[in-house]
Amino acid sequence: MTLQEICMEIAEIERKLDYGEIPFTYDNLMSAMKPGHPVEILDDILSPIFYPATAGVKPPLKKVKATLSGLKRFQKTFKVDLKKQIKDLEQYINDESGDVNA
Repeated sequence: MTLQEICMEIAEIERKLDYGEIPFTYDNLMSAMKPGHPVEILDDILSPIFYPATAGVKPPLKKVKATLSGLKRFQKTFKVDLKKQIKDLEQYINDESGDVNA
């Protein structure tokens, strides 16, 4: 799967969150911190690689790895299923660098 395809899948999840088609939760700490709507947070995580990828430019692998880390935190925090997209992004990183943890 290309990085652009992965980004578009995540953007679709953003859209569904925005329109209430995907449920999410806030834990007590997140509720107290009032971090904003999950759509805004997911957009902040995705945007460093989304715009280059959709323009056909390969973003630096460092940014892709930061996005992967952010997606894992987002999934854990808001209980939004991103398993497929995380797996696809890990595979993309592995294909590009030879090591997910590099």
